[in-house]
Amino acid sequence: MNVTSLLNAARTDAPSPGSLTLLRVEASVLAQALVVSARESVLAFRFMRGLLLDGGFSTPLK
Repeated sequence: MNVTSLLNAARTDAPSPGSLTLLRVEASVLAQALVVSARESVLAFRFMRGLLLDGGFSTPLK
């Protein structure tokens, strides 16, 4: 047994399991938003490049 754990009180500022679950959900939502926005940016760039190079309206490849 660790003597230090007997002398020091238990930490009460540790996150609860519910808040850890919420943090995981928030992180996954943010990661998904970054991936989707990056993909949309690439499609918008391809569309604008097509407009400038081809001079017409071309649909971006998905």
